[in-house]
Amino acid sequence: LRCGESAVASNKGAASTQGNPSGDFNFIFPAFSTYRIVASTCGSRPGMVSTRVSVYDKCPSRGGSLLANQTTLDLPGQAKCGQVVYDVKSFGSYWIVVEGFAESDEGEFEIFLNCSDVPTPLPTSVPTALPTLPPTQLPTAQPTSLPSAQPTPLPTSQPTPLPTAQPSSLPSAQPTALPSAQATPLPS
Repeated sequence: LRCGESAVASNKGAASTQGNPSGDFNFIFPAFSTYRIVASTCGSRPGMVSTRVSVYDKCPSRGGSLLANQTTLDLPGQAKCGQVVYDVKSFGSYWIVVEGFAESDEGEFEIFLNCSDVPTPLPTSVPTALPTLPPTQLPTAQPTSLPSAQPTPLPTSQPTPLPTAQPSSLPSAQPTALPSAQATPLPS
């Protein structure tokens, strides 16, 4: 059984290795990432058997440990159904076990497996320091629309492509290497 899949199976006549004496049906779920899985027999077609659902770290008949047990739902017009939610934190194989809700509940059932990202636990264990003190080391891709609050301590390594909004009141310390693009309107 994989993320996003559903399956129809039967526990009739199957061996019982855990829970009540009704038959167990094992699905192997291969985890290739971290997930939140929701395995559910809720929403099955009419006439399906009442079930319980659980998750194990390996085959229950070979000593697997129970990782998550179901929440039983009794929905109107349906058999009792099981739903288990488990956060897979490491890669490997997991066993999803479906058994009858009561010892006499054996027959056909339908299971659905949905996966999503594991949510971040709230709150974080260590708060972030606000604001960050050091500035970024790289310039932004686009210029900002507002001027900096403080001037830079050193001149820029590249000239700006456009003239400044207001000319400086002091002459340049060094003459420019190239002539101006336009003539000065008044003699200097």
